[in-house]
Formats: sequence, C-alpha cells, structure tokens
Amino acid sequence: MTSSLAEVVDIERRFVILDDEPLVVEALTTRVRLQIPFSTVIYAGACLSSAVQAALAHGCECALVDLELQDASTAPVAASVAAFSVHGIPVIAMSRRPSASMRQVAADAGALAFVDKHRSPELIHDACAAVLDGRTWWDEGVEAPRSEVLLSAQERRALTMYASGMKQDMVARRMGIASSTVKHYLDRARSKYNEAGIPARTKLELHELAKSEGLIS
Repeated sequence: MTSSLAEVVDIERRFVILDDEPLVVEALTTRVRLQIPFSTVIYAGACLSSAVQAALAHGCECALVDLELQDASTAPVAASVAAFSVHGIPVIAMSRRPSASMRQVAADAGALAFVDKHRSPELIHDACAAVLDGRTWWDEGVEAPRSEVLLSAQERRALTMYASGMKQDMVARRMGIASSTVKHYLDRARSKYNEAGIPARTKLELHELAKSEGLIS
C-alpha cells in the first residue's frame, strides 16, 4: 500500500502504546519503530494515567489504545479513548473482541482508527499511516452489531460508562454535563431497548447488555 509515510524524511513521530499484554506491547513497539520513519515510542505499558501524562509532557502524534485493559472499570471504552482525544491526540483503538457497537463507541469518543487484534499485524501499519496522514481507518473485518437499537452518541457514551460500574455523578463529570442530563440519556437508552424487547431496566441488565454488544469487556 502506498503511503505518505514513505515521503517523511525528518519529522519525529511520537507514539504511546497502551496495552496490558507484555508480548503485545513489545511487538507493537518493535513494529512501530521499524515501520514508521523517525518514530519514537514515549510510553509503552498498561497505565492509562501514565500514558496520558507522557503524551502531554512530550507531545504525541498517535496513541495505540487497547480497549480491553484488565482494569476496565476505571477505563471503559469511551473513557480510555477520550483521555487522549480530548487533548487532540489521534487514537488508534484496538480490540480482541470487536463489534460494530464497540467501534461506534470508540469513534464517538474520538478514535480515528479501529483495529481487530486478531487480524494481520500489517493492519497496524496501515492504520498508523492513515492517522499520521490525517485520515481515518476502520477495520472492515469487524462483526455486525448484535442489536438494531439506535442510540445517540451521548446515550451510548453514558450507557457505556454507567454500565462499566461508574456512578451517575462520575459519568456526568467525565462527560462534562449535569447528572440530571446523564439520567435523561440513560432513561432514553433504557426506553429504546425495552421497546425492542431487550431487558434494560436495572444496572445489572445494562451491564450485561453493554457486555454482550462489546461496549465493555
């Protein structure tokens, strides 16, 4: 695949790699350094806060973010992506259990690319090439969503964070809105699922629903 990366001769590209599998971290670090001209990996590990701090301290052209960190309760899909995108840092989201719903959540939170970790390693290069060139890139191998319920971007973000274990007030702080507005989004999401015959009244039902659709791990 022809890429504008081949034309880059003197621009440093700083990367953050956020993943909790050591072998994956090592493989991604090696691939980025070998395939992306003038690349530097300024952070590679599993701590979201440390990764963001490194990106802000040194500057970052691209963050590769695993959506299924073990401590998913503090870093649900939307929050882990938004932690970088809110600062204007381009994000490539990665997942071992991708779905169209999860991909949509990542996009709503600001991800510019989405990669299924089970597919060819070459896709990482293709995604990086696109993002560094200012384009989006979406893995076409992602499965279809498991329900036909259409939520708004804000409804989906609120549902994802709330279902992951966050309290309503914390979701409100993460989204920068009032707690009453979060409740409104959650009530509308519940109503849409219930109308489709999908149980979504309790927090446990929302958790199981979000998990089945790949919104949380």
